[in-house]
Amino acid sequence: MATFSQAIGRLPTPCTHGALPDATSRAASGVRGAPDAGSLVGMIEIATSSTTTTLVIAGDLDLAERDQFPEIAARVVGLRRQLLVIDMCRVTFMDSTGAAFLISLADSGRKRGGATVLRGSDERDLFVLEVCGALDLFRIDHDHQCEQSDTSTGATPVQLPQRPRPS
Repeated sequence: MATFSQAIGRLPTPCTHGALPDATSRAASGVRGAPDAGSLVGMIEIATSSTTTTLVIAGDLDLAERDQFPEIAARVVGLRRQLLVIDMCRVTFMDSTGAAFLISLADSGRKRGGATVLRGSDERDLFVLEVCGALDLFRIDHDHQCEQSDTSTGATPVQLPQRPRPS
């Protein structure tokens, strides 16, 4: 059985449909340029603009992935953007460890007067956050439609099957 890191190499191009027009950077791997440059650490891509940090998460967000959470959290907090958007279109599973990671990001942002938006989250993800008593830390983007596309390549967007979401 392949590890997540091996499997991620076989996934389609990361979800980039939500990148903001003023996005300053996005990288396929590693860190390019300045500390706020986009990067991919395992299953989480970090993209930045002048006001927003966007995390695009693919795969499981759980205990098995926890070793990378402190580094990602430090990078996100260090960017000091007012808005954090967490794209969960490609999250396949989240447990309380993944929820704790998201909660810590939202709490850090809130302490600085920022906001955290969840987009593409399904009922299971929201249930885990609700059980943890932290759903009110997040703004939920109910209108977001997940697509499978890399707009930088000119590929035609393909609608992904929509996971059930609360209304």
